[in-house]
Amino acid sequence: MALPVADVDAEVLGWVADRADELLASAAVDGAVVLDARRQLAGDSAALLSVLQQLPDAFGSAVAPPRENFASRIELAPGVWSTPEWSGDREMCAHHEGAQLADPPAWLLMALVRPADSGGEVFLADTRKALQELPIELRDDFAADGWLLQRNFRPHLGVGWDEVFGTKDPVRVEELAGQWLVDVEWARDGSLRATSRRPAIVRHPGTGADCWFNQLAFLNHLSIPEPERAVLLDAFGVGGLPLTTLRGDGTAVSADQYDAISRSYLSSQQTVELLSGQILLVDNVAAAHGRTPFTGLRVVAEVPFGHVASS
Repeated sequence: MALPVADVDAEVLGWVADRADELLASAAVDGAVVLDARRQLAGDSAALLSVLQQLPDAFGSAVAPPRENFASRIELAPGVWSTPEWSGDREMCAHHEGAQLADPPAWLLMALVRPADSGGEVFLADTRKALQELPIELRDDFAADGWLLQRNFRPHLGVGWDEVFGTKDPVRVEELAGQWLVDVEWARDGSLRATSRRPAIVRHPGTGADCWFNQLAFLNHLSIPEPERAVLLDAFGVGGLPLTTLRGDGTAVSADQYDAISRSYLSSQQTVELLSGQILLVDNVAAAHGRTPFTGLRVVAEVPFGHVASS
């Protein structure tokens, strides 16, 4: 089913403000809405970024700055970020903005700043349908115990804890971890383990529908291609990996479970042809998003906004 397209036939911010509730309600049902403002914004990156900065306010909400990042991002303008740095030759599989947080964003704006030479299409998947596609025993398991994100921060390996927590002060890290509902444990060598427990299924705050909302497959080590995965496992074991997800009881996600979760998105997955001047409004709970591999330099701007209490 094609996504709804809203023809923005006036000044963008005022037009959105007049229809904010209607647009958000539509995104809750369909997963996303395309705001077609090509007449106003096509080919004008500065105007696009300016509009993106102000759109959360037009929706009656506020920007939710990315936090606890798993990859570096560039701030393209105040309150507007690039997508996470992710190798162009790898698909960025279905995931949610900030689903590892205790208070993830409710919505996400996406807009094309520079197209790739080839590939790089955005795709969406319906998380209500994904939940129904899962085997019942898997669904019940994660409904009861949730999931864990486990990170081991070591020098010169992956994103550092100072970047994730935004400070070089270990005392401040512990303060923030307490606020963010993250358990932290320091080792004698200065390395840090951080573990977050989150629900795997979230009730949509608008529709009441149960949604499969997590990063279980996306951030699991089984998503890393061989032979890189084998090298990491040989060096650290599952418990020492820089980043992975676990079942709520602390045991590893099996290959069968990982495959079932990955497959669950496919029946509802649809590609979005995002054009210059269009803005994609994504309901971050109702829809997971991803992108196909690409070549060249691709720049997509993102603005997460609003919050959902998932814990």
